[in-house]
Amino acid sequence: MYKIRIKKGDKVVIGLGDSFTQGVGAYSDETWNKYNGKIEFYNETPELIKEQYENSWVNVLANMLGRKSINLGHSGTGNRAAVKELYFCPEIMSNVDDAIVVYFLSGLERFDFVNKELQSEHHHFLAMWPNYWDQHASHPQLWEAYAKDIYSERFIAGELMLNLLEAQEFCRARGFKLLVASAFDLRANRNWILKT
Repeated sequence: MYKIRIKKGDKVVIGLGDSFTQGVGAYSDETWNKYNGKIEFYNETPELIKEQYENSWVNVLANMLGRKSINLGHSGTGNRAAVKELYFCPEIMSNVDDAIVVYFLSGLERFDFVNKELQSEHHHFLAMWPNYWDQHASHPQLWEAYAKDIYSERFIAGELMLNLLEAQEFCRARGFKLLVASAFDLRANRNWILKT
């Protein structure tokens, strides 16, 4: 995983979100040519992962602002896990006093469970959404239970509000600036939440 190197007093940009934040697809022309323009989404070759993080919008923005970057984005992550990854990053908890947190909201239907099996440097959750018939779905019974017994528009609207409040309070408690935008789900707006 892409290493985070932050010293006490560094000004940072923290990116929260899914594959868009991680930088999936953000490869150089040289890399695209090496793979003949066809890089599988699930290709997790360490060199590709490193290049994704290096070319991610988080890194680009941090460089533009003269700050260091902490990219907590991870493919498939939902909004719940995106916020909670802040607590699992020791650099943020101990070294960061000045941060701009950019929270790019993921698909609202994604729900994250703490994953006891998949623990990497900054990915501690198992995300699922209501399509348990997906061939790549791990834990199919859990996916099915989520789809049939938990998922609803009202549930995901409530989850969105809780996730936004948690991000807001985390940032407020530390004096961080918070920016929120939707990476791709257009339902993430005030009208939809109030209507649901």
